[in-house]
Amino acid sequence: TKQALDDVTADPLARARLDGAHIYEILTAKEQPSTTVPVVPTMSFKSFASLQTTLNRGRLPRDTKAIIYDAEHWAQTPPDEQQNPGSFYQQAAAITHAHGLIFIATPAMDLVDVNGKVADPTQTFLSQNIDANAARDADVLDIQAQSLERNSSTYQDFVSKASAQARSANPSVTVIAGLSTNPHGSVITPAMLVSDIAAVAASASGFWMNIPDLGPSCPDCNQPRPEVAVGALTDGRLATINNLFTH
Repeated sequence: TKQALDDVTADPLARARLDGAHIYEILTAKEQPSTTVPVVPTMSFKSFASLQTTLNRGRLPRDTKAIIYDAEHWAQTPPDEQQNPGSFYQQAAAITHAHGLIFIATPAMDLVDVNGKVADPTQTFLSQNIDANAARDADVLDIQAQSLERNSSTYQDFVSKASAQARSANPSVTVIAGLSTNPHGSVITPAMLVSDIAAVAASASGFWMNIPDLGPSCPDCNQPRPEVAVGALTDGRLATINNLFTH
């Protein structure tokens, strides 16, 4: 969100780390882009239906340059879209490109639970080629791996496999990996995020730094923790890792 990015870039060292980065900033219809660093104004949609309606009726804010379609196993994404995410991601890419916008695909791992909770969501997600199908016509693919970030080896294994699938389907897609300052479960530290970033530097071109807050999209979240993102971005070990993406 705009507030999260403003909080992070208020730290001069974090802002310096982001200088020259290609940053997609998610905004609501009433928010203005950050003025602290150059950004690509972006709007996020949780259903293809709402994306289609917004674009066809000319309701997108004028300065918007990129669109995210974030299909997940939640009430905001209709059941038919959860059942067949690949088809809807390709439709979303087509209508987004028809309006001259950048398309960012970010299917959630929990889409595998649409017909009942599965025992091994990471392997099931990979076996269903969900990221590959979403990436087929996308400009950017976000691998939602943040639930795995407490173990950098597990995180690396999933991101490397998912990115390989995505690039096989679309060699030109830009792959970013999801990180979160406040995922479900135990507390996250900046050091954990730095370890994850280093682990997937060869697989991902950048990162989605998610700083969630309590709300409909994250009903189990606590207060936002931008200081965790700041701690990671100001860590000296990131000096050789460029092209960071943040939200």
